[in-house]
Amino acid sequence: MDKAQKKVIYYDTPQQISATKKVIGKITYTYNGKEAGGAEIYYENAKNPTLNDSIDMSEWFVDAVEKANEAPFPWKKVLTVGIVVIAVLAITILILWWMRTHKEQRTRRNRYKRGKKNRNINERGYYYHKK
Repeated sequence: MDKAQKKVIYYDTPQQISATKKVIGKITYTYNGKEAGGAEIYYENAKNPTLNDSIDMSEWFVDAVEKANEAPFPWKKVLTVGIVVIAVLAITILILWWMRTHKEQRTRRNRYKRGKKNRNINERGYYYHKK
């Protein structure tokens, strides 16, 4: 709140808003060089200037300061985590695919070896019987 500045501007000639209201000035609030809020100063009768439409800006101004000071959304962290998750999933899928193809190759190789062993036994002229 120490950095907040209030600025009141009075117009030389009133600006007509409606048939009964005229604007004689403006109040603005700035924080860190950015406009945080403001209000216009109205009067209905040229003889009695009043602040009919004035509002309590204290709560709104505190909210505006908090919103200006909050940290931005961490896009870099979210993007990094997303890439890591996708990479881990891809590596897991590749490992599972490799294990499946390797198992198929191993079973074919074992089947071939068993068949070759049986062919060799049959070619020698005797039979091997399991009990």
